Amino acid sequence: MRRQVPAQISLSELENYCTPEHSENGIVCYELDEVNSASTLVFSLLPPWLVLRNAEQTQQLGSILAMIRSEVLAHHPGYRTVIQRLSDVLTLHLLRQLLVNQDELTGVFAALHDSALTTVLNDLIEAPEQDWTVEQMANLACLSTSAFADRCLRKTGLTPKKLLDQLRFHRAKYLLSTSSLPVEVIASRIGYQSATAFGRFFKKYADQSAQEFRSSC
Repeated sequence: MRRQVPAQISLSELENYCTPEHSENGIVCYELDEVNSASTLVFSLLPPWLVLRNAEQTQQLGSILAMIRSEVLAHHPGYRTVIQRLSDVLTLHLLRQLLVNQDELTGVFAALHDSALTTVLNDLIEAPEQDWTVEQMANLACLSTSAFADRCLRKTGLTPKKLLDQLRFHRAKYLLSTSSLPVEVIASRIGYQSATAFGRFFKKYADQSAQEFRSSC
């Protein structure tokens, strides 16, 4: 018997409605151990769950999920690489669905509606540890520095620096919650040369220290 999922439900309760065999009318519970850095960050930016009604699901999305499940069960040589590539495509489909269902997006997701900003976003996601300047971001967008800063603020509600901060912050949260990497290493991976500077940055956006955040996960 299919169980109706309540309209208001917490993330901890949602797993009770997961269909173990991912059969029709069930909830797909999807957890990845190995994805590339870009997909990892995009997944961390997505809401805790997405509800895709039958009418909104595409045939391609169902096929991707079926292929991932098949690879997981079969464990053929190279299956991890195949899953990683399929997960990249799945990420794009989920983002597309989110964009379709939201009329007014702000912040990082709003940048995905703009081709010039998307180009910049891709590079920031791939290398958040780089010492990015507004000039470098503007060059990627093929805009002047002032035109890029204006476009970024107008489209996302964030300055270029704040946009980079948001990406780094989400990446830091992901690493703190899913790895045992020392804080110093995480700091370096998102562009901070010292744990002290990273600590100030993290507390500014999280209202708690990195260690406190990690302990609460």
